[in-house]
This record gives sequence, structure tokens and C-alpha cells, in this order.
Amino acid sequence: MPVAEGKSVQQTVELLTRKLELLGAEKEGTFCVDCETYHTAASTLGSQGQAGKLMYVMHNSEYPLSCFALFESGPCLIADTNFDVLMVKLKGFFQSAKASKIETRGTRYQYCDFLVKVGTVTMGPSARGISVEMPVAEGKSVQQTVELLTRKLELLGAEKEGTFCVDCETYHTAASTLGSQGQARKLMYVMHNSEYPLSCFALFESGPCLIADTNFDVLMVKLKGFFQSAKASKIETRGTRYQYCDFLVKVGTVTMGPSARGISVEVEYGPCVVASDCWSLLLEFLQSFLGSHTPGAPAVFGNRHDGVEYGPCVVASDCWSLLLEFLQSFLGSHTPGAPAVFGNRHDVVYGPADTMVQYMELFNKIRKQQQVPVAGIR
Repeated sequence: MPVAEGKSVQQTVELLTRKLELLGAEKEGTFCVDCETYHTAASTLGSQGQAGKLMYVMHNSEYPLSCFALFESGPCLIADTNFDVLMVKLKGFFQSAKASKIETRGTRYQYCDFLVKVGTVTMGPSARGISVEMPVAEGKSVQQTVELLTRKLELLGAEKEGTFCVDCETYHTAASTLGSQGQARKLMYVMHNSEYPLSCFALFESGPCLIADTNFDVLMVKLKGFFQSAKASKIETRGTRYQYCDFLVKVGTVTMGPSARGISVEVEYGPCVVASDCWSLLLEFLQSFLGSHTPGAPAVFGNRHDGVEYGPCVVASDCWSLLLEFLQSFLGSHTPGAPAVFGNRHDVVYGPADTMVQYMELFNKIRKQQQVPVAGIR
């Protein structure tokens, strides 16, 4: 079911449930269906070019004592909940795909002989968002500009939801590791985000983003013969989190040492699982309080793949015409065709690493603007 035009996911769910209640449907508790993707481990693949197979491990609150394992092109295995324990022991054969957990939760409705479940589909906690730099307002200080922004958000109806902090420290390769005298030093940015308190992010200049636990900071001390911390390179942003419908907004003050150097604004749209799918919605929302300072789409948005779908088949062919007639009564033009079995789509979704890449770019931009001499930074 697509999100209604000009409405949030939650508002669309409320419209649907209101239609059902007007038909005379009665609430009958709640439901949850979750799905986690596993792929065959690299060690089990015979040849180098052989593709790994996928398996979907699912649970349904309607069947609390069961666990379902669906293969890409094969049967559906129904087992008891001990199957989850077995999957841990089979990690040498099947490995959990990163950021693959998806679920739908909602309300059950009974209408005559029909049982209807309307749910919100989520993937991870949130994090389809954008982090941008906001210029200081003319004739205002950094703090005064932050207050102007937060006042605008509060006038829109946004509510405070705690605080946040993102920090970044720059490391460069030690001189002893450089092969020739003219060889350029490589940079690595070690970052932390209060949204992910147990994680540490290491971003290389032109390479991958490594996500590790907080022991990585201890490891960096032991690696001082290879990577050295650049002097006066610590930069961070701190501020307040605001919730507005399905949007999470973070307005922060960027500081280097004791002084404020800029303003960061991060906006997340929780319900969407593909970054590029919700850019127009994010853009519209950003324009409502950033005005002419609204940015273009971040680079990480262009690296994602569209088309993440969630289409479970729960309908037997012999009753499809009856179900179709009932669906049309409250879904109207959004009534789907007969559902297909799970598609083999495995598109990349927006994750914490993408947020950290944007913060790294923002921090580097502020560093360059301030023209602060930082040892080891080109």
C-alpha cells in the first residue's frame, strides 16, 4: 500500500484503519511478522564465481511456536523456535546479511469472515537521512542561529527528544610507514555517534567505512606506530533531537576546541528503506525551515539501489476474487494484483555508515572554511 500523498506513514495507516472501522470491522489485538536474510558463507562456495544462496528466516505472531525458513528457489521449512538457536550454530554455513532485518507491526481487525491486518513496515531503527551544514545567519552568532532554527521547529510542532553528539578525530599514516620521501600521507577519520553508543566508525579518505565496537579506540593507541593522531584535529557537533511526525531532526553546534565553528542539521525519515525513494519528501521538509539554505541530495544517496519490496504471499488462488472485491472496498485504486511469492531482490539500504560519511564531509568542509592549521591534514 503506497503512502497517501501529503501524508506520513502513520497518517496513512490511520486513514486505512478508520475506513475499516467505518465498514464495521472490530479490533482484535496486534500482530508482528519479521524476516531476517541469511546468505551461504563464502567458505561453502565451490568456485570463485559461484553465487551465494539466500534464505529468509521468519516469525509470525499468529504462530508463536513456529519459525519459517524460506529459500530463494525452494521449499518453505516450518520448524519450532529452536531453529533460531540452530542458525547460530550453522554460522559456518549461513551468515546473517547486514542490516537485513525487516518487520511489520500493527493491528488485527475482524470483519465478518475476513481477518485484516494493517501494519507499518520498518527496517532497522530509522536512518534514511541527510546531514548538512547550516550557515550562520547574518548579524547573528552561532548560538543565536541555532536558537532561530530550533524555534522554527517548535513552531512546526516538533517535540524535543533528548540530545545527540557526533565526534571525529583525524589520524594520518606515520612517517615510518611511507615508502618514499614524496609519498603523500593517508588520512583516516575515527568517529562516534551517540545514536550508536556501542559502535565506532573508521572512515578512510577514499575507501570503505569500517564499523567496529568501542574497543577500536584502544586498538588505535596500540597502532600508533602506523597511525598517528593529528594535532588539534578533534571536531564534534552537539545539540538537541526533535521528533516531528516521521521525521527526526538534530540541530547541533559544531566545535573545534573551545570555540564554536558552525551549525549542523541532520534529518532522518524513518519509514523509508531506500534513501533515494524519500529524497523529494526530505527536500520538501527541509525547505520548510531551512529555506534557501536547503542542500542538494548527498552523494551517498546516488550510490543506493532502488526497488526494495516487501511482498509476502498469504492468499490462496481459489479465494482471490473474493479477497479482491473486499480489498477494493477500502483500498480503492491502490488495490494490488494477485501477490507473487517473495522476489529475489537484495538491494542495498541506507545505514549508519552513510550518516557518518555525511558528517565526515560536513566536518571537513567546516575545517577548510575556518582555515585552521591542523597538522597532518592537507
